[in-house]
Amino acid sequence: ELGIIRTVGEPERRFSEDRLRILRALRFASRLGFDIHPDTVPAMRKLAPLMKDLARERVYSEVKGIISGKYAAKILNEYADVVSCVLDGFSGTKLLLNTDVSDIPIRLALISDGFESAHAAKEAIRSLKPDNKTYSVTEKLIDLLFSPDMLAGDRAIEYALENGAEFT
Repeated sequence: ELGIIRTVGEPERRFSEDRLRILRALRFASRLGFDIHPDTVPAMRKLAPLMKDLARERVYSEVKGIISGKYAAKILNEYADVVSCVLDGFSGTKLLLNTDVSDIPIRLALISDGFESAHAAKEAIRSLKPDNKTYSVTEKLIDLLFSPDMLAGDRAIEYALENGAEFT
């Protein structure tokens, strides 16, 4: 009712029981535009490094949910330190702010601006174990986004949308 995400009971205990709850909170915030309760955030940040041990397929499912949300850029930027625990080297995104495209490979490619290089972005995304087609398309888009010929991310996205068949 208040648009606030919180744990039932003590946050650190709940996140210790199931570390995937940290990503679920971000997914709900990304989709619904809710805030995360101030008592919950410190526990998320404290326990986020322990998410490295989670099954990558489960992490990928939550990351897809996070990047698909209407408020994805806001959440990814506000909680970049938490997200970087599952996407090594991630520091935030600007490109995702200006798009309403729902295609997962495109959205994955757009967050690549939060990495220091195309290689780092591709490795982080590959670590999530997406299906081969999704990764192949994402990889090509990341190369476009980091290409010196691309003046802006929007041009790469326009190209992808116009020439989608070439990416499969």
